Amino acid sequence: MPAQNFVKSFQACLVGEGLISYEDFVEKKDLENVNEHTLGKRISIDDLEKIHLLKNVSEQTLDFKLGWFSRMKNVNLLYLGRWSASSEDHIEVEDTAFLEGLENMKYLKFLSLQRVWNIISLPESISQLKNLKILDLRACLHLERLPEEIGLIKSLTHLDMSECHLLSYMPKTLSSLVKLKVLKGFAVGIKIWKSSRELGDLRKLENLIELSIHTVLEKFPDKDHVKALEELKELKKLKITWRGYALRAENGHHSTSNGSKPTVKLPSKVEKLDLEHFPMSKIPSWWGHLNLKKLYIRGGKFSDLGQYQDWNVKEKYTWKVETLHLKYLSDIELDWKQLQELFPDLVYLDQVNCPKLTFVPCDANGL
Repeated sequence: MPAQNFVKSFQACLVGEGLISYEDFVEKKDLENVNEHTLGKRISIDDLEKIHLLKNVSEQTLDFKLGWFSRMKNVNLLYLGRWSASSEDHIEVEDTAFLEGLENMKYLKFLSLQRVWNIISLPESISQLKNLKILDLRACLHLERLPEEIGLIKSLTHLDMSECHLLSYMPKTLSSLVKLKVLKGFAVGIKIWKSSRELGDLRKLENLIELSIHTVLEKFPDKDHVKALEELKELKKLKITWRGYALRAENGHHSTSNGSKPTVKLPSKVEKLDLEHFPMSKIPSWWGHLNLKKLYIRGGKFSDLGQYQDWNVKEKYTWKVETLHLKYLSDIELDWKQLQELFPDLVYLDQVNCPKLTFVPCDANGL
């Protein structure tokens, strides 16, 4: 892997033919005919210390030598994964041994391994990244566990583990990351933790404003789960994805269904609620009287937004939601007039594959 002169911008790119400076990358894009002299002169690998930002633009396979990777000790931002959120392509890694070199990157603030495959676990040396604020592990398909030492990264504010479907262990030390504002991909009821205790361990995360959870628990959330969520006072965005046999949950058998009248409910500051493969047909009481501005429901058995309530009573339940996304809900049945009555503040509606949602003035895309 060639090293370039990074004195000017302190930035480098991976472009499918090794490591080049940002200046050479721009020059290469601007010129049709690029020869060896255009790409710059190869120099000592000691110049790797000059890199402050490394971005993977088009490298399909990561094949770092540990010695070279360790030399980038002044890097601040490391985009090894797909930096474009819209990209579906993945990146292969030949040997994960180079990740041990992370311990030398004392100034690293951002690390992305998004869509990098063949990483089964992160090295314990990741605990040395004292200045790391953002760790992006989204769609690391083969990631199975996080080290307990992750709790030593006290500066971490964003941790994204979403779409890591094999991740089967949530370290209890996550509760030590008291500066966390965003936590995505938190697993509940997977192998190691079978009770509601894991959510309770997050109560120390007083700064958490966004949380996404995936679960295979048939009766999630139960009363204890909701009580744990209720303690996250600053939470504004919540996403829950049910997987596997959770879809077999029958309406009315859930411990927090409308008939049970529990005293617990979600935090009052929650403005966005995103439910995927929701196993219940009715609004559960743990929603409480949320001040939701955005509601997303995708897939599952949900069918009752309140259209079956007695409209002759004086106080009818209506929503404060302004943005509503309804997708792949074959059982939800109501018309445009009912929807307007239930959502008087509605500004934006996106509905896809809801065949019983009728007379809605949407275009061909459901907008």
